[in-house]
Parts: sequence; C-alpha cells; structure tokens
Amino acid sequence: MLSWGAAAALTGLVHTRNEFYTARFLLGVAEAGFFPGVAVYLTHWFRAGDRAKALAGVFLGQSISQIVGSPVSAALLNIHWFGGSGWRWLLILEGVPAIVAGAWAFFYLADRPKPWGTPKTGQ
Repeated sequence: MLSWGAAAALTGLVHTRNEFYTARFLLGVAEAGFFPGVAVYLTHWFRAGDRAKALAGVFLGQSISQIVGSPVSAALLNIHWFGGSGWRWLLILEGVPAIVAGAWAFFYLADRPKPWGTPKTGQ
C-alpha cells in the first residue's frame, strides 16, 4: 500500500510524457504485488473452509469502493487548488490515504495470529 500510494501520488506530479510512463509503470509494479499479498495474508488468518468467504469480502469491498469512489473522483476532478488541475489533485489525494493506511498496517497488523495459550503482552 505504501508503494502504491506513493506511485499514485507521484503520478499527479508528472510534467513530461516519459515521467508519466515511468510513474504509471511503477504504479503497475506496486499493484501487481498487492492482490497476491492479500491472498497470502488471508491464508494466515482464515481456515481453509473460510478463505473463500474472506476472499469474497475482498472482492465485495472492491466493488463497493468503485461505487463510492466514482462520484468522489468526479468531484475531485473539478477542484483546482494552488493552480493545479483537477486530475493532478485526484491522483495526489487518492495516494495519500493509501500511504497513511500502509504505514498504519505496517506497524499495527500482525502477520499471523498468536498460537493458543500464548500469554497476552504485559502479563
């Protein structure tokens, strides 16, 4: 999420064709690892019988985000802060929450659940 958010936000700062191609390539590289990473993460937290439901939740979230995100994106295209075009602000503002969420996830989400019988921290 960190690399995707950074690549998305940097796409809003491009000025030349080659910068655009480079930024979009980096965005694609960041996206390529996201779904397999989520799929592996779900295998650590859900039993085999429940993984399909968890993955379905991911797909449902993607669809809901498109429904909610499309009108928000359209509204962001109409802003022109500090002399910047709306498409630039759209890309920058879509990248910033991903960077914040990625930093939060890095520090607060555990890779795997603790085994049964493991004492809680501080006991």
